Amino acid sequence: MAIQKISDLVQRTTSGTHNKRTTAVSRNLSARQKTEAEKFLATFPSIEKVYNYFCPARWEHALKHEYECLTAPCISLAQLDELYHTPGAAQSIIRGMLIGLYSLTTAREEYNAQAANLASGMFVSKFGNYCSMYDAMLYFGGYILTYKNSYGQFDIVDVLQQFSRKYLPWKQSKLQINSEDTQETPGCGGLFNAVVLWMMKGDSIEDIKKSTLYQMGRITDRMIEDARAEYRKRIDGEVF
Repeated sequence: MAIQKISDLVQRTTSGTHNKRTTAVSRNLSARQKTEAEKFLATFPSIEKVYNYFCPARWEHALKHEYECLTAPCISLAQLDELYHTPGAAQSIIRGMLIGLYSLTTAREEYNAQAANLASGMFVSKFGNYCSMYDAMLYFGGYILTYKNSYGQFDIVDVLQQFSRKYLPWKQSKLQINSEDTQETPGCGGLFNAVVLWMMKGDSIEDIKKSTLYQMGRITDRMIEDARAEYRKRIDGEVF
């Protein structure tokens, strides 16, 4: 199954009213969560936009911008259904991720839709409060190369286990390193260095300006220009 078709499959198989759009954030959230949810809604105003973005076709982009994913305003899987008035939305997102992993393996066994439904429900139930939408992208996108701990070609049990065993510790370590970097080098912290790294990986200024952090104003034109100068120093004169 082609990865680019997975988001369409998720939308077709999801129960609920996809066309509904929420205009208010739940009162049960903390002040910080409400702010995060409001910013997330501003970026993804409909459930369709959520489905189109948080799908296997976007894994590569997420992995190239992992720092942005870890720090961008986001909601947890547990918040998704209520925020968009779409029951089963979070489970559908994870089911699409599982389908994406299966499509990347050479497993000979036939795809088991019932097993995927059960596994996605278990993942949301167990990790929904700890797994943000971007966490799901980074974990499932990086699972095969980074977190897989099974010799099986497609091991659903291993997929469920390694999120807490490997991904969450990696995330905590990554955020701690970036926090220390920001404290030790005022004005040239983790976010600035992330912009430089994106340039070194081949992202253009236009790519960076399409990012969520730029749209939110956390990455500024001045920061991009400074990062461009730093990039040129590191490349020893290479034109960007």
